[in-house]
Amino acid sequence: MPFYDDMQPIQLNKNIPDLKDQLDFLIKQEFRLVYGKYRRHAFNILGWTVLAIILTLLPDTNFLITLKVVIIFTTSLLWLGAVIFILTIIIRKYKRIVWRDKTIQYFVQNDIEAYMSFDNEKISFETNSYKTELKWDYYDNYALDKNSIFIFTHRNIYEALYYSQNEIGIDNFLMLKTVVTEKLKKMP
Repeated sequence: MPFYDDMQPIQLNKNIPDLKDQLDFLIKQEFRLVYGKYRRHAFNILGWTVLAIILTLLPDTNFLITLKVVIIFTTSLLWLGAVIFILTIIIRKYKRIVWRDKTIQYFVQNDIEAYMSFDNEKISFETNSYKTELKWDYYDNYALDKNSIFIFTHRNIYEALYYSQNEIGIDNFLMLKTVVTEKLKKMP
């Protein structure tokens, strides 16, 4: 692995399209991680619904009438729960889009000078109001999307660092990518 030890500050260039793409990627990852595990429940509800429809086609007997009522009631409750769950996902998505747009608006309206630097041991980020310097072992995973690299902690997806080729320049981006791919695991 090449050794980068100069830690020269790299001024971050404002790039609104890249920022929008980066925030969209974070939102997409959040929804994949939080709601991806519920996909199989959708198939279970569909399977249960098909079973309920088939059951309603059977001839009526005393036993089947009672069973049909219970199955239809249970299916209705399942679909009500699914609709409520889907509505909460839609509301959360809307809130994330509003957050994204406000973040971009803040970024455009405020003239924030920011710098980043990195070497084989740590990465740092600095503005005129604060400086953060963290060792690579604080981070767990990385991801690449379009022309950006994302560096994630294990705690919160929105604590990620993300830089694009346009923000830090292609040479710095390639050096950062080299260090990150050596130090961190690719996000599953």
